[in-house]
Amino acid sequence: MVSMKQITKQLRQIGCDYAVWGRSEIRELTNILMDDEQIQQAVNGYYDGGFALLCVTNYRVLIVDKKPLALTVEDLRYDMIAEVDYSSRVFTSVFHIYTPMRTLIFTSWSISKLRKSMNYIQQRVMELRNNDYLVGQFIQQNSQSLRYLFRANDGSAKRCHKWFQQTQLQKSQQQNSKPIDHRFGHL
Repeated sequence: MVSMKQITKQLRQIGCDYAVWGRSEIRELTNILMDDEQIQQAVNGYYDGGFALLCVTNYRVLIVDKKPLALTVEDLRYDMIAEVDYSSRVFTSVFHIYTPMRTLIFTSWSISKLRKSMNYIQQRVMELRNNDYLVGQFIQQNSQSLRYLFRANDGSAKRCHKWFQQTQLQKSQQQNSKPIDHRFGHL
């Protein structure tokens, strides 16, 4: 569990020192954040449920809405975020977070902090997507060397190798099952 002192220190490092608004949400972060989780951005605003704190960490995006008799926490992992949109007006900015299951709309008066939050979220989402792409490319390019790694007597390594072979076979069957137009090659 993260202490209030650690949270206050992290918030001050990023320039967020909320004296009045958002104190109950910040106190609630002690129960929500993991020990090694770092706050990257935090901004007050409102969303569907009312006044809330948008907290962007190195692992996830949190929207914390603490009322006297109710608590709502929206927890979005970066791998679940499909798209983010941002628009700014004279006094407020609006931030849309799209996931496969829902859309969250967060509005804030702190235009620069909300924009920094959006930039960080976009960066993390792209890092995850590029990492998945690079892992796939690595596996394709190094499939021969991976076969040598899986020659151990360990049953789990053999199962993993068998799964890898099956996926490669399925890919090659899918590529070979496409109709051929001899004038243009594969369709």
